[in-house]
Amino acid sequence: MGLPKRKGEQVILLGGRKPVEVKLLNRKKFLDSGGEGYVYKVKVILRRGGRERKTTFAEKEFHTLEETGHPFRNPTKQFEMMQGLLKLNREKKLGLRIIPTIRLLKGKGSLIITKLDVFNPYLLSPEQYSEFSKDVNRQLAILSSNDYYACSAAFHAILDKASGKVVAAITDFGSIKKA
Repeated sequence: MGLPKRKGEQVILLGGRKPVEVKLLNRKKFLDSGGEGYVYKVKVILRRGGRERKTTFAEKEFHTLEETGHPFRNPTKQFEMMQGLLKLNREKKLGLRIIPTIRLLKGKGSLIITKLDVFNPYLLSPEQYSEFSKDVNRQLAILSSNDYYACSAAFHAILDKASGKVVAAITDFGSIKKA
């Protein structure tokens, strides 16, 4: 778990413009599990420049860490690969839907990510499922044309608040790999 063990132990989130110190990381709720580990809802107090901010994220804690070239079960590789993909998406305006916050919990084997309200795709209406599937295929084609391998397991169904439609967002990074 990413909690400080001793008084005064520093916990840092890497990513973004600058590393951010975590004053408090408190797991609130178990959200999901998979082949790589567990996902929890976490309350976080971030400290930067003397100011503190409370927010909610999701923590992806890995079962076992594998130091291979593939990102599966490797939070550092997933973090580095997704930072590169986020940059490419911004620069080329690819239209990929990637969760906006991906941070590496330094030295703890966890990723801290934006917590999204996801839908079970099997509970979607036929129209919503069709929209979701088309968006997955659109983004898979974009990834492939930019030398990334991925499978549909990398995506979750979310509600696009602007359009009211169910869309696909890249939320699971273990099945994405740079060619």
